[in-house]
Amino acid sequence: MPRRIRFLFGHHKHWTGMVWEWGEDTLAVSIRSLRRVLEETPFVAGLNFDGRGLEHLAIHSPECLAWIRQASSTSPEQLEIWGGTYTQPYGHMLGHESNIRQRLAGVRCFERLLGDRPTVFAEEEFDLFPQLPQLLGLLGYRAALLFPQHTWHTPTIPEETEPVVLWASPDGSSIPTVPYSRRCLMRGIPTALERLQDPLMQEEDALLITWLEVLDKPNWMWRTEFVLPYLHALLDNPTGVEVAPTRLLDYVEERAAGAPLRDYALNETFHGISVGKNGDALPALWRRAEDALLTAEHLAAWSSLLGRPYPQFDSYPEWQLNEAWRMLMQAQGHDAYECEGLTHRVGRRYAQAAIMLARDVLSRSARHLQRRGDLPPEEGENETPNDWRARVEQDGQVAHEGLLLPVGLPLGWDAASAPTSPVGGMVCTDLRSGLGAGVLKTTFDRPDMVKFLLTLDFERLPEAGILNGVHLPVRLAAPVTRYLVDSPFAVLDADPKGRWLHRQPSGDWLTSEQWEEWIERPITFLNFVSIQAEPGEVLFVSRQNTLALATESGMDVILFVRDAWDEESVDRRATTEFAIATLSEGATNLDRLLLAARAFCDELHPSPAARDGRSFLTISGNAWLTCVRKAGEWLEVRLFETEGVPSVATLRFPWAVEEAHAVNLLGEPTDTPAVAVRGESVEVELGPRQIATLHILFEGRRTEYPDLDSYRAVWVG
Repeated sequence: MPRRIRFLFGHHKHWTGMVWEWGEDTLAVSIRSLRRVLEETPFVAGLNFDGRGLEHLAIHSPECLAWIRQASSTSPEQLEIWGGTYTQPYGHMLGHESNIRQRLAGVRCFERLLGDRPTVFAEEEFDLFPQLPQLLGLLGYRAALLFPQHTWHTPTIPEETEPVVLWASPDGSSIPTVPYSRRCLMRGIPTALERLQDPLMQEEDALLITWLEVLDKPNWMWRTEFVLPYLHALLDNPTGVEVAPTRLLDYVEERAAGAPLRDYALNETFHGISVGKNGDALPALWRRAEDALLTAEHLAAWSSLLGRPYPQFDSYPEWQLNEAWRMLMQAQGHDAYECEGLTHRVGRRYAQAAIMLARDVLSRSARHLQRRGDLPPEEGENETPNDWRARVEQDGQVAHEGLLLPVGLPLGWDAASAPTSPVGGMVCTDLRSGLGAGVLKTTFDRPDMVKFLLTLDFERLPEAGILNGVHLPVRLAAPVTRYLVDSPFAVLDADPKGRWLHRQPSGDWLTSEQWEEWIERPITFLNFVSIQAEPGEVLFVSRQNTLALATESGMDVILFVRDAWDEESVDRRATTEFAIATLSEGATNLDRLLLAARAFCDELHPSPAARDGRSFLTISGNAWLTCVRKAGEWLEVRLFETEGVPSVATLRFPWAVEEAHAVNLLGEPTDTPAVAVRGESVEVELGPRQIATLHILFEGRRTEYPDLDSYRAVWVG
């Protein structure tokens, strides 16, 4: 009997970027190309589309959508549905709630348009962070594949020998996963025959898997005329190995029992993305939009619970909020950022539309609450003496004696004039370097923090690559003993180490050779990095940047990168916002999250507002609120445990609670965590790092409708 191997390929396409650049027919052409491959071979394909792409097919090519539905539901299946995000983002770069909305919207699209929810998580792009397995479990996923391809980024994750592992989250939950190994063909199908000789492929029923983005367009490299001969050669291989089709879910479930745990900590992976590109202007818009949306949902939910009159005709403006989220999610597609030059910065326009829609709801709801007297008045200017103000150096930098060395100027940039204080205590300093000019503005509106606004105007752009970009040194007065970073739904230790690959093209992105740079000791973060040394702790908070390089006494933050993939389409002005704060001994992760949020979030953002007396609810315990919104008549509240220990979080309201229970991310009731109603309070028993969603009803608090029946003569005679 010949030895048998299993073979599977993934077909990856997405709406963002593909339709934007290759035309409205791109997704349909890709499906027709895939259909030809499956009709001419016996293989099964994993279809990695996004929800927005399915919506596009439903409008423009319903026959292609019908074929996907049929091919993924008949027996034997030709297609296995993978993925399930709305626009295939880089999840580690998105806020807590954006990650939820991306995945929830995607799952709902698949369910609505294909008739079933996706159960296999697999993305060609890098979508990996520690708490993701927990989210996938809360969405009903049963298996995963960790095999990001090298495209415009160069992701690196540990290479395994085990065929299946249990990918674990910090909370202890896990999902059976095919890890990256030599079973995965990074450079595609041309290497398949050679890989049959690999030691890992000698076991019976070994899996061989690759990505094939088939698209029959002249400006695409993976056309069917190129792919099909390789697939036929694999079937007719001279070694006599039987190559059999398989589904990923079947393969995983056959091997999940006894699989080893793997947590893929932050220091074990690197995304290989050109973060810092164009000063991270697009991520700054993502964060502004998400902050505005979460604040708008919070205030709109509050308003809806107070009865008529409402700030708008209906009790809760769900259409406007959902449309704003949809715009934001389209701005978050990986191509909107990774291929920002190629896509002509269209992602920024979607994010700006989301901000406008969200702020409309926010301001309308805030005015309504202020008129009613329910919203506390805005706090006046902080009169507390700010110790940072006295520490401004002659060049506009700020230092903290014995703890923090002067910070504020990028490496290679100098003060061109003495600092001035034009208004409100702000300190302004003109800057100069061989690349151009700039302005550094510092403000002191909190006693424990200094905020910076840095604008750089480039007369000459830096050389391409992360290492050649503009870096901000943050140095402590003693060697670093610990780094902590925030990541979606967690604050975690970072132990930066190793050298990681990042590639750039030498010319035209499609036709030129690529060159390599090696990134040493990267620190990947979402909003902040805590740097700790014997003298104390410094918190660096960014409005947009997400990468730093560790040094013995601190780090260099990547502020601006010229990405060679963008060719000549590079911004010549960059504006970056960041803050520096100190924390007292014994600070908790919750303290760090609150301080970071207060740096740049709207003061009515639900998490700080619920602890500062500026909300209709208050919260106590080791828990961070990620959203407060309405889901039908329910108040939906999401939170996560921050300290890695069991905790009881208590939510207090101004009204008696009628009912409260936990739900999964799809809104379906679940047994965990335990929830108890105590009059006007709800207690939640959270496990370490647990993410929980609650649905809460209040006595006598339902949508109020106008008594139209008493005025029927006005409308119907």
